[in-house]
Amino acid sequence: MKLNADQGLFAARLSFAVGDTVSRRLVAGVRLG
Repeated sequence: MKLNADQGLFAARLSFAVGDTVSRRLVAGVRLG
């Protein structure tokens, strides 16, 4: 159970980090464009 919970937390953090990076790139692209 603990392993699954850790994996879920890691996946959530990873997806959040990826989404944040993509959103920042989109915002930067809009500002430059």
